[in-house]
Amino acid sequence: MNDKTIEKIIFTLCLPVLVAITLIASLPFTVLLVARFIIFLMLLASYPLLLILAKLPSKHWNPHSPFKFIKDTAQSLPYLWRKIYELCLPF
Repeated sequence: MNDKTIEKIIFTLCLPVLVAITLIASLPFTVLLVARFIIFLMLLASYPLLLILAKLPSKHWNPHSPFKFIKDTAQSLPYLWRKIYELCLPF
C-alpha cells in the first residue's frame, strides 16, 4: 500500500469523529441561537399586552418593588382582557 491509500483510509476512519466533534462544538451556539429566537418570539407575541400595561396609569407602581408590580399586574389581567375584548368588538 502506498502512503496516499493509507492516508485516505485514516481520514475515512477519522471522519465520523471529526463530524461528532464539530457537532458537539457547535451545539452551545445552536442552543443559544434557538433560545434567543424563542425569547424574541415571546416578546413579539406579548408586545400588545406590554403596550397596554405601559399605558395604564397606576398610582401603586413602584419600580423598587418588582414583586408587588408583578402581583398587581396579575390581579389586573381580568380587567385588561375585558378591555382588549371590548376593543376587538365590531362597532
